[in-house]
Amino acid sequence: MKADFGFAVPILAGGNDNLPRIPCSTTIDFGAAKEATILCEKLGYDALYMADHLSMGGEILEGWTVLSALSAVTKSMRLGTIHTASLFRNPALLAKMSATLDCISNGRLDLFLEAGHLGGKEETVSYGLPWSDDANVRAAMLEEAIAVILQLWSGDESTFRGKYYSTEGAVCRPRPVQDPHPPIWIGTGGGEPAFTDKTGADEVMIKVVAKHADVWNNTPASVEHCRLKLKRLEEECITIGRDVGEITKSLETQVFIAKNEDELRRQLETVRRFNPAGKFFRDYEEFKQFYIAGTTEECIKRIQDYRRLGFTKFIVWFGDYPSLDGVRQFAADVIPQFR
Repeated sequence: MKADFGFAVPILAGGNDNLPRIPCSTTIDFGAAKEATILCEKLGYDALYMADHLSMGGEILEGWTVLSALSAVTKSMRLGTIHTASLFRNPALLAKMSATLDCISNGRLDLFLEAGHLGGKEETVSYGLPWSDDANVRAAMLEEAIAVILQLWSGDESTFRGKYYSTEGAVCRPRPVQDPHPPIWIGTGGGEPAFTDKTGADEVMIKVVAKHADVWNNTPASVEHCRLKLKRLEEECITIGRDVGEITKSLETQVFIAKNEDELRRQLETVRRFNPAGKFFRDYEEFKQFYIAGTTEECIKRIQDYRRLGFTKFIVWFGDYPSLDGVRQFAADVIPQFR
C-alpha cells in the first residue's frame, strides 16, 4: 500500500502549553527549520507543509513567506500550507501569489484552503480582517474565493461579481505551471479531544469538500473518527452525484516514534517538562489512539489502518522536534514500507 509523507515545517513555538504540534519547541529558529526541511528531502519525504496563522499565542512566522523561501532550497518536494485561511487574503491576490509560487517552484504547489474555524476568530479579527461567526457564511465566502482563483488561474481577463468578492478585468499571468491548475486541497477539523468541533462547522465544510476538493485533509484523528468522517464525505458525494474516488484523502497527524515502550514514555515525559500545565497528551491510551505513536511496528500498523480507509497522504509533525531523531527513524524504518 503506497503512501506519500509530507514534513510539517516547524515555524511556530508550541511549548509552554501553547500548541501540541511542536510541544518541545519554545522558540522559532528558521535556520534549523530550513536545515530540517533540506534533510527531509534527502531522506525521501515527498512534500513540505506549514501552518498558515498570524498569531497562535506564541511566536509564529508567516507561512507563505516561509513557503517561498523553502521552495528555493528544495527541488522535488511539493509545497503547501496547513491550511491557507481564505479570510486572511483577498482571493484575487491569493491567485496571483499561488500562481507565482507554482511558477518559481516548477509546478510543485498544492493550494490548501479552509474557511476559517472558530479557533481562528481571534487572530483574524485582531488583524482587522473579515470574519463571520456563521459557518455557512464562511463556507460561502470560501466557495466564492475558489471561483475567483480558478477564473484568474486561466490566464484570461477576469471579471467576477459575487456577494463577497469581485474583480474587474483582472489578469493573472503567467498562469500556474501545473495543468489544468494546482490541486485544490480543502481541510476539515479532526477528532482530537482538545479540538473537537462543537459548532457544526465541519458538517458545513464536508459539503464544500465534496463539491470542490481535489484533495481532502483532516487534522489529527483516530482511525474510527476518520472512518466516520469519510462515510459523511461519501454520503455527500452521492447527494451531488460525484464519485468520492475522485477526491484524494490526506491526514495531518503527529508522530512519536520510539524503539520501545519505555522510550515512548520518556518522550512524553520530555513533552510534559516543556508543557507544565499538562494541557495536551494527558491520557496515554488516548494519546496512542489519536496519533501515530509507538514503536516502528506500531507506527506502520497504524498507517496501514488509515491506508485501508483510503488515506494516501500524510502530513506529519514530529513530537520530539527540535530533535531530528524521529525524522530520521521514520524515514529509515517506516517510509520504505509504503513505497
